[in-house]
Formats: sequence, C-alpha cells, structure tokens
Amino acid sequence: MTRKIIQSGRMLIWVLAVSMVIGLMQPFVAQAETQADREQWSDWAKQLSVQVEKGDLEGARETLGRLSEGFSQSDLSELHLSVEAIESLSETLIEADRQLNRIVPEPAGLHQSTQRLWLAFDALSHPHEPLWHQYESILEKDIERMEKAVQQKKKDEIYRSYLSLAKSVRQVEPALYVVHQPVTVQKIHSLLRFLDREAQSDPVRGPALKQGLAHLKKLLPPLFNGTKEEAAFAAVEPSPPIIPASLCLGGSIALILSYVAWRKYRVPQVIRRSVPSYRR
Repeated sequence: MTRKIIQSGRMLIWVLAVSMVIGLMQPFVAQAETQADREQWSDWAKQLSVQVEKGDLEGARETLGRLSEGFSQSDLSELHLSVEAIESLSETLIEADRQLNRIVPEPAGLHQSTQRLWLAFDALSHPHEPLWHQYESILEKDIERMEKAVQQKKKDEIYRSYLSLAKSVRQVEPALYVVHQPVTVQKIHSLLRFLDREAQSDPVRGPALKQGLAHLKKLLPPLFNGTKEEAAFAAVEPSPPIIPASLCLGGSIALILSYVAWRKYRVPQVIRRSVPSYRR
C-alpha cells in the first residue's frame, strides 16, 4: 500500500514537472511560430513582387491569396501591432488585390502596390535591416528638390516636387505604421497636408513652405535610424516663437480691455436714451 502511494506521488510530481516545462516553453514556441509566419509572409510578398515584374499575373494572384489567407488567419495579438498598423497592412493587401484583378491592368499602379506590400511585410519580419530604409536617400532628394524650387520661386516645380515627395512617403507608409507609433505617421500626414495646401496657394508662401520642409527633414534621422520613442518625440509640434506668441497675447488683452471700456461707456448712454424724460 505504501509503495503504491509513493509511486502515485512520483507520477504526480513527474506530471507536474512536465506541465511546468511545457508552460514555460509555450511562450517561446508561440514566438518562434509567429516569427516563422512573418518570414513566410515576407517571402510571399517578395515572390508576388517578382511575379508582377515578370508579368506572371496568374501566379501573383495565387501568391497574394496565400499571403492574405495566412495573415487573416493568424493570431494578430502575437504581432504586437497597433490597430492602425493592422488596418494599413489590410488595406495594402486589398489594394494589391484590386490592382491584380483590374479588367485592364495598370502597370504603374500594380508595381507600386506590390512594392508597398513587400516593404510593409519585410518591415514586419526584418525590423533591424528593413528594405524600406532604402527610401531615406529618396526622401532627402525629394525634400532638397522642393527646397530648391521654393528658393527659385517656381510654382509649377514646387507642386511637382511635392507630388514626388508625397508619392515616396506613400510607398513606405504601411512600413512606417508597422515600425513606428501612429502619432509619428499622423504627424507626417499633417506635414504633407500643410505642404500640399501651401504649394497650391497663390501666391506661394515661401517662408511657410521652408518651415514645413525643415520640420519634415528633421524627422528623417529618428524615423530611419532612431527608436519609435525618439521618432515620436521628434514628431511633437515645436513651441511657437516667444515674440509672436507674446504679440498675439498682448493683442488679445488689448482688444478685451478696449471692449470692456466701450461697454462701460456705451451702456449708460443707451440706458439714458431709453428712460422716459419724466423719470429723469
């Protein structure tokens, strides 16, 4: 009887030990599976881009189908992505599918959508040496081209250079959402909207454009070579200059005091005119 109790105890200890080991290993197994999924998605995205370049649209549709199915059926919580990043990846998949299934294919749009897809999923699987980092020099050249056009006051060239800049940013936008905080990408959107509006203004306001371009240029180093926290910090809107702020505040105070003085003078006058003479 005692021997059976000892054996049962040993068996229970063995079961508990195995359960503990499995429990400890489970996070590592899940992490390895998630990384394998990311690698597979990146490989499919690369294959899709190559197939499009070769004109193999049927093969590209099959590859995109596998990628879309694999991504949609995965445990997205294990990816530790923001809602905006997941939404951006999903929209990129949808856009590539739309381009591949056009009645009349548009080569430029198809190429851009599949390249954007590859950059995004590569950023997911290769965070340390992602392909989208190749766009750092491209964005620098786009900004320099626009700065030169602003300096020369060439309105048409200013807008053309802006369109080129916006196109380059759009190509890396899904990858940016994967790597950085949403606030950083939203700040870039805000700067692009500002540049778009100023580039189309008549007359073009050079100082405003230079300020917007300088802020965007300041974002590039932390965006490509810094952490997500550093990029988010750089994206914060700088404080307004103290002199313009003081002038605005002083002007507001002056207007308020003037209004109060006018009211103090005006109200008694109105009351005196409105009161019947026999009450005076």
